[in-house]
Amino acid sequence: ARNCLISKEGIIKVSDFGLSVILENGKTMCKTILKEAPIRWLAPECCYKQPQFSKKSDVWAFGVLMFEVFSNGSKPFVDHEDLAIIRAIRKANMPPAPPDTPVLAASLMKQIWILKPDYRPTFEEIGKMLADIIQKSPPILANQMVVNQLKGVKREKLMLGKAAVHTTPPFVSTTPSREAVIHGKTPVRKK
Repeated sequence: ARNCLISKEGIIKVSDFGLSVILENGKTMCKTILKEAPIRWLAPECCYKQPQFSKKSDVWAFGVLMFEVFSNGSKPFVDHEDLAIIRAIRKANMPPAPPDTPVLAASLMKQIWILKPDYRPTFEEIGKMLADIIQKSPPILANQMVVNQLKGVKREKLMLGKAAVHTTPPFVSTTPSREAVIHGKTPVRKK
């Protein structure tokens, strides 16, 4: 959750592509060697000497992001040693959803944290499930779920849930160019 930025319009953008890998045309997986890694966010297939990154390992990391969101920013395995975390992840033994996590969201996290990558949902499926969760959840006032308020960030909608009507797209892609990733530089983009 620390790598989620909020624009002044309230649009969430994902940052820190430190582990990002560009897949060649037609490839769905990439093997690489890691020197340092954020182990709590790694999928089981990435917890080995030659990790296998794919869109499905990104899905796993999204499940960890969900955990962070519903625990108000806490990391999973907060009191565990690195080796114990790796052993747990290799077996897909993730912690239970934080208290007060909506039942449907907790169920989605379980579907995401499946050991075999091919059985995990796609991001398209996750998007549909999240939309369904929002529709089935009772409306929540935005100010009831604020942990930190950023000065100057506008909250256009006061209700989330059945009464929510979004006038702006929920996600804006800020993916760096191939050249930026290769050379370790992400250019600043102007609107």
